[in-house]
Amino acid sequence: MEYFAGLDISMEETHVCVLDREGAVVHEARTISTTEAIIVPLPKAPACRRVVFETGRMAPMLYHGLRERGVPVVCIESRQAYEALTSLATHKTDRNDARGLAPGSSNRPM
Repeated sequence: MEYFAGLDISMEETHVCVLDREGAVVHEARTISTTEAIIVPLPKAPACRRVVFETGRMAPMLYHGLRERGVPVVCIESRQAYEALTSLATHKTDRNDARGLAPGSSNRPM
């Protein structure tokens, strides 16, 4: 089974959501927005094929920090994230955004 994670990152807090290929949530967590804090909840879920988050002020630091620690991270531009999130019929929350960014939640190519 393949697993995918989405991160919804703000300056203070990051929501982590891990999905299987069918889109079922297998793990969710909230943590502070540092590389060291974000890598803590990821091993509590099955190994992810890809971890996705959108560009923003924290993106360069987190992208390089997670890559250095072996996390298969992909940073997408805000327009791509917006399109992915507006295609979902959910209320806009950080938790739902993290779920929508996980590429396993649909058949869209990443």
